[in-house]
Amino acid sequence: TLPDAQPYSLDSETALYARGRWQFERGPALDVGASYGRGHLSAIGAIANSFAPGVDLDQLSLSLGLDVGSLRGAIVGHVLSSDDPAFAGKRWTTLDLGVSWRTPWSGELSVGAQNLWSAPTNSPRDAENAQPRTPYIQYRQDL
Repeated sequence: TLPDAQPYSLDSETALYARGRWQFERGPALDVGASYGRGHLSAIGAIANSFAPGVDLDQLSLSLGLDVGSLRGAIVGHVLSSDDPAFAGKRWTTLDLGVSWRTPWSGELSVGAQNLWSAPTNSPRDAENAQPRTPYIQYRQDL
């Protein structure tokens, strides 16, 4: 959500994705990914009636993963920024970390945290705008 908690809707979006995977003989595999997206948000409801300008947002994500046998781990960094004057150059940065184990009975157990580290990078007093850390445990079973 945007820091001012105003109601907005996504008008347009442009995205670019790239992913690479390197398998080292019959051993571990390395995954590298990157994405860039740009979106334009427009105010809705009472705010739109006041002719509020839209907001342009840029998001960059970089990921690094490693598979070794039945274990897989990944770390993903995200940066969200806007050149809109309403946000005065604010940027929000987060880091996600997760580990998964593929069970012998075709299940997968994953543990990790989203926003393991999260902070706006504008000033220390904006720390209250940081997204909360969200730990998770997930189990999936192939049927």
